[in-house]
Amino acid sequence: TFDGPEPIEWIVLDRNDGEYTLISKYGLTAMPYNKEFVDTTWESCTLRAWLNGTFLNTAFSAEERARLIWKNVANPDNSVFGTNGGGDTKDKAWLLSIDEANKYFNTYEARQCQVTAYAKAQGASETSKGNGWWWLRSPGNRGNFAARINYDGSVYNYGDYVYSGDIVVRPVIVVSIPEEASAPDTAAAETTVDADNVITFGRYEQDDDLSNGPESIEWIVLETDGDTRTVISKYGLDTVPYNRVWTDVTWETCTLRTWLNDTFYHTAFTAEEQAQIIQSTLENPDNPMYGTSGGNATTDKVFVLSIDEAERCFDSNGARACHPTAYAKARRAQVHEDKDTGWWWLRSPGRDSRRAASVLAVGSVFSDGNYVMADNYNVVRPVICLELTPDSGAGV
Repeated sequence: TFDGPEPIEWIVLDRNDGEYTLISKYGLTAMPYNKEFVDTTWESCTLRAWLNGTFLNTAFSAEERARLIWKNVANPDNSVFGTNGGGDTKDKAWLLSIDEANKYFNTYEARQCQVTAYAKAQGASETSKGNGWWWLRSPGNRGNFAARINYDGSVYNYGDYVYSGDIVVRPVIVVSIPEEASAPDTAAAETTVDADNVITFGRYEQDDDLSNGPESIEWIVLETDGDTRTVISKYGLDTVPYNRVWTDVTWETCTLRTWLNDTFYHTAFTAEEQAQIIQSTLENPDNPMYGTSGGNATTDKVFVLSIDEAERCFDSNGARACHPTAYAKARRAQVHEDKDTGWWWLRSPGRDSRRAASVLAVGSVFSDGNYVMADNYNVVRPVICLELTPDSGAGV
């Protein structure tokens, strides 16, 4: 992840008057069709939300997203089992249906799909030849199954459990490619610092309205050293587990660290903005109350505070209390009934190595911590060290 993302290769499925329908050549990641094992359709599944939110903002620049076309997507019932396909949708990124997989690929071999090294690391199943299963958006034999393509390229109408995490994703998009596409805007990104020492820098989905794109991120300045400012997001931006698996873990090895320095970093910041973010060497001390090992020191561009830093940088519980965004709430952030504030992760370990410390909704530091795989409680408040220099294009 530290060498940045690679260009995506796409297969052209169809073209019409400057509009190209594309499918990724490879299975880009492994992901459940739906996070919970319940009856669902393409309209309501979590994979659709991820494709039209996180994936769009991670994979494409603002200029590229402007060339992606919203499409009305029909969702027919399963033709063999009659399982309800749900309502039609409007998407910028989606998956093929059973009928479309047969239409666009006329042989088993053409439907075979290799999985990327990243997808393998995310748990994708593969054959000795590197082929994986890949999701279709059509329902399977019942409401909690979704159709897929097998390793050999055959269409599997019966489908698989929607919460299966070893099946890969091949996004489909329609992109406008006129003969003379406009050049991308390479002007330096603008950063502002207001009178209350709040910085506006980068963009991330916050109002939970994917149709209007991501919103500017507000950051609270924690420390200033010359032209360098250490900042923390004003709001809880997302709900992500500290670690995807309930196992002994430290900040060095947790999946939240990977997500912050990969998905979030490339989603929230342009290349020009990334150039202003300084790599930080972090000490990861043991839990001061229980002595749980904090692990090795790390080098990160994006991180979360430790217990000591949370207590040092904020002088009261009220200052530490944090409001989740509408987007984080929609992703099941736990919110205080009266205060509308949420819990947020710290990078320090909890009372044992399967828990991570956090800040409670009332703003107090919780050294006991929460289970690392919990994703429906704690929000994430990223921290970055930002260099604001006269030649960086920043307006201060």
